[in-house]
Amino acid sequence: MKKAIIYNLLFLIIIIVLITIELQSLLPEWLNKIRLAYFCTLFGGIGGSVYCLRAIYLSSCVKKDWDDTWLTWYYLRPI
Repeated sequence: MKKAIIYNLLFLIIIIVLITIELQSLLPEWLNKIRLAYFCTLFGGIGGSVYCLRAIYLSSCVKKDWDDTWLTWYYLRPI
């Protein structure tokens, strides 16, 4: 469970750093051509990561039915 939490938090931090870099206009010129797709991908990653963190919280703390067989889901969902 802790590995899944750390993975999702790191994924979220990396996405926030990429958004910050883009807002400072430090991205290469070729990426500006697909800016909308780039933003959609980043914000989709934020949604997937927050969703997984919420699911981990609900499974482990609220329902108390954590199962390690779902770890793959928590690793792949944000992507």
